[in-house]
Amino acid sequence: MDTDKVLEQIKKDVINSTTIHPLDEKRVARTFYEFVKRGEWYGMDEVQVVMDRLGTGFSDSVKERIYEIAEVMLMLIDRN
Repeated sequence: MDTDKVLEQIKKDVINSTTIHPLDEKRVARTFYEFVKRGEWYGMDEVQVVMDRLGTGFSDSVKERIYEIAEVMLMLIDRN
């Protein structure tokens, strides 16, 4: 997974970096899904790199929610 691309896309997906709206959550989920669909497999270590690089502009609760979304997407993909 290209963490730079994911980082930039997540910054576009989340409109307000202090709180995450349900539509933002859908965009984030779609971002992770699209990377997997293209064959760019990711692990939670890579997701953590993205979370760390989001910096202080994003609240901890938003980072946690993005991490949870990535985790759920990975679990769903692992089931197949």
